[in-house]
Amino acid sequence: MDLGDKRTMEYRITAREIAEDIAREINGDSGEGSYHGVFVAAGDAPSESELAKRAAVSRTGSTWTPDKSITVTRVQVQAKTAPSGRATNAIVRLTDGTTPANLTIAAAANDSGAITQNYAAGASLTIAVQTAAAGCATSPADANVVVQYRMQ
Repeated sequence: MDLGDKRTMEYRITAREIAEDIAREINGDSGEGSYHGVFVAAGDAPSESELAKRAAVSRTGSTWTPDKSITVTRVQVQAKTAPSGRATNAIVRLTDGTTPANLTIAAAANDSGAITQNYAAGASLTIAVQTAAAGCATSPADANVVVQYRMQ
């Protein structure tokens, strides 16, 4: 830190403090219901146990509230990076907290097929990674979710 008059003072900022500051800034601009977390490894690279612990965390991608009752008819997820060599597939979940519609992410293009899932007007619906992929040679990444529905 420059104190002026050619005087300086060392000030240590940890990697975690930097990551938390960045996440705080990003979360302020991401919109309601969005959250970007912090993952800082203890060493130069994350250990298997650090990765496994982080993979167990559910992440909400979006929250929305329909004005009228809806029937969800299909859920699709398109991943830019398809998973490969995985032990556990990722699961994306649409839910009102009581009634889930799950979609397993096993390829770049994933489709629930025709479904009938009713949600009440005013229900807070979340789309989240319910189960993260684990033990993958390549984990799925950069995914978009499409929810098809009709008003009741």
